[in-house]
Amino acid sequence: MRILFCTILNVALSGILVSGSPHTHCSTSGAFVKFPPVRSPLPSDGRSLALASTPPDQSYMIRDFSAFEQLTEIVELASQPLPQRPDGVVVVAAYTSTSRPDCAAAAPGLERLARANPDTVFLRCCEEYVGADLLFGRAKVGGALPTYDVFKGGARVARVEGGAG
Repeated sequence: MRILFCTILNVALSGILVSGSPHTHCSTSGAFVKFPPVRSPLPSDGRSLALASTPPDQSYMIRDFSAFEQLTEIVELASQPLPQRPDGVVVVAAYTSTSRPDCAAAAPGLERLARANPDTVFLRCCEEYVGADLLFGRAKVGGALPTYDVFKGGARVARVEGGAG
């Protein structure tokens, strides 16, 4: 899984990080804290989903989304120039599932990647969310999950499918 997240990070942040910056997310010596799950009211059958949570005192967040319109709006807003980021902000969209083992194995890596890159927007859509089937279709996400799209300047610049790595 480390190779997958290094790939996403390198594509997403190329030219943004100071040359030679260490990949702190790859460190095998660092201990990562696990946070208790939270409940999300998004599944269509009325159940709650247990998802890895972002503690309120952290400076990073993975936002859940379930509509293609939400994705396009966020990508468009993130592409707007900012004084410190004239090319806009990088967006990483994770298409995942709460019931697939590969997705469960990749979830902590996405959390670490978000924690290591608080200036990047991280989004997550689980296939169990209401409307996710329409979103997956419009985003052309196949059956290989997790799949990650990286957006920069309003356009998709990379896709990593099926937890490769």
